[in-house]
Amino acid sequence: MTESKIRDKLVDYIIQFESGELDAKKTLELFSELIKSGKAWELQGMYGRMARDLIESGVISKEGEINWKKARELGLLANKREKLEEVS
Repeated sequence: MTESKIRDKLVDYIIQFESGELDAKKTLELFSELIKSGKAWELQGMYGRMARDLIESGVISKEGEINWKKARELGLLANKREKLEEVS
């Protein structure tokens, strides 16, 4: 995937996330990409804090790899964004 397509996908996911329309799986994918690209630390503070919380909880590695087993163990894949906010 080209950089512009990745950027466009991230923008779409961010818009959906901020409007509460992004499911938990895609939210984890969004934060994974934000961490991998370093953008999590450049966007508004909420993104960095949530990325940090996901890393500290073991759901996403510092390199941006998602630990799906850990996400399931924590019940993050059961509901939408509300469950992810419990990690914070």
